[in-house]
Amino acid sequence: MVDVLKNKKVTLFDLQENEYVINQFGNEIKGILKLNNKLHIIDFKEETNKLKLKSENNIVINDGISDRVIIGDIGKVKDGSIYGIKVSSPGYDARHAPKENLFLDSSTNVSIFYKIFNHNFQDNLDTSEHFLPMHGTGESSTMNDRYTAFLVPYKMTLKKIILRPETIADANATLTFKIKKQINGSVSVVTVATFEYDTELASNTLLQVNESDFDNSPTVVAGEKLAISIEADADPDGSSTIDYYITSVWKTEILL
Repeated sequence: MVDVLKNKKVTLFDLQENEYVINQFGNEIKGILKLNNKLHIIDFKEETNKLKLKSENNIVINDGISDRVIIGDIGKVKDGSIYGIKVSSPGYDARHAPKENLFLDSSTNVSIFYKIFNHNFQDNLDTSEHFLPMHGTGESSTMNDRYTAFLVPYKMTLKKIILRPETIADANATLTFKIKKQINGSVSVVTVATFEYDTELASNTLLQVNESDFDNSPTVVAGEKLAISIEADADPDGSSTIDYYITSVWKTEILL
């Protein structure tokens, strides 16, 4: 959310480099961006919900390397949001730069939430691949199952998995965690990211796998089916049926 400063005229010393604010001072409403130690200002019309700027009136600020900033279609709305401000990293034109090369992009409204899944199940893990339940407690040998697949509504990135097994018989078993998906329009299973947990296991003891542990980014996008699997190279529970308590945390980017 962009800050709104009221009843105070913004000066150069009030902002950090690349910081943008809406300033309400007296009868004026201004959008102010600090770039290259200068203030760049656009006026708002308070009586309008969103002020459309014609394309020829867009302001492009050139830092001498490339066009890094374009300001256009700027408007003030009730919640203080703004539209149409982009600041790109050096070497990219903000008008056409991909999203990953933008420091700031207010042309879309993205909210970040964290979704938590409970994957608890009871079974003998043995050495076969187990797909964790995304709903209920029924794990499966396939992700083509209503309990083990999750239809992704927005871009999601796995932040961590925590697992706590009951009685462990083979503490030296290596557990391989895989994030898998089926893209929209296909039933082919694609492995998104993999991690081998080869630290010694212990009964009733927590282990944790983080986003950075995987060989690729564990990210899926809207319209894909998501699944998580675990496979051991040796039977960790010694052919016994035990409870596995598993939780995952996902960063979810909700685009409104």
